[in-house]
Formats: sequence, structure tokens, C-alpha cells
Amino acid sequence: MHWLWRISEDVKIRPREHVRDDAGHGSSEITDKYIDIELRERHASSKNKKIDPDK
Repeated sequence: MHWLWRISEDVKIRPREHVRDDAGHGSSEITDKYIDIELRERHASSKNKKIDPDK
């Protein structure tokens, strides 16, 4: 899980190609899978979030 966190954090501030190379991935498609996992988890965690209409 450490690598998943590291990749998803690195890609926020670094070019994907650099993160890909540092992670040892052969293609950006593999790196993108880690990013997609983070997006799905973020979506799932906000599914029941209440929205304040006054904000």
C-alpha cells in the first residue's frame, strides 16, 4: 500500500513520466492504474457525504 500512496501523491506534483520511471513501470498505463484506484477510493468515500446547501 505504501507504493500506491507514494505514486498517487507524487503524480500530484511531478510529471507522470517521472513518476512512471521512478516506480519502474514499463508504461504510463500501469502508473495510471494506481491513480485510477485513488480516484475510485476517493469517490467511494464521498458517496454518503452530506452537502451543505448554504455554502
